[in-house]
Amino acid sequence: MRSSGISLGYNGTSLIAGFLPFIATAVYGAVGWIGPALIFMSLGVVSTACGLMTRETAPARVRGVSEQMRTNYADTTATSHAT
Repeated sequence: MRSSGISLGYNGTSLIAGFLPFIATAVYGAVGWIGPALIFMSLGVVSTACGLMTRETAPARVRGVSEQMRTNYADTTATSHAT
């Protein structure tokens, strides 16, 4: 079920993004280079905001294992460089 939601979002944005070069060309003809630059900058801001608002979905035990692995790696790296 989760992958179908991802697929729907991906295909929907692909459909919209397919027309973006035509839209950017029309905006460029109307207002110059600043128009497409503002379009792409605003899309970057929206993408960043969506990424920052995404919730963590990994179970707590998986996050704990990940943190433990990171700590163990840091310890082994520190000792290997010390020798």
